[in-house]
Amino acid sequence: MGRKSNADQRRAEIVGALFDCLAGQGHEKVSIKAIAARAGLPHGVIHYYFKSKEDIIADLARVLVDRYSRQFDRLLAKARPGRQDRITAPFAVMIHRLANTPGQRKAGLVFHK
Repeated sequence: MGRKSNADQRRAEIVGALFDCLAGQGHEKVSIKAIAARAGLPHGVIHYYFKSKEDIIADLARVLVDRYSRQFDRLLAKARPGRQDRITAPFAVMIHRLANTPGQRKAGLVFHK
């Protein structure tokens, strides 16, 4: 696998900074300036890589979905034949609950279609 470009690495740093900010402050209080400060960058650099906070959030969502999809795939691959339903059922329940819980929507944990 090739080396990440500087732009890819910088975007990943910004997304990581957003994650840290969200964990500490929640969505409503996080600003581009706070993300930049967490990443150790001037806030103008953030706008070079992303148009808005929502664009950074979208990248964060992709990162998290990719990470958990890979983990889930590994878990399924290790499952004995006939056991996949026992593994997938709890996730289906969790996704249903997230999609239908107002508090989760407010926290930004559910991304709308």
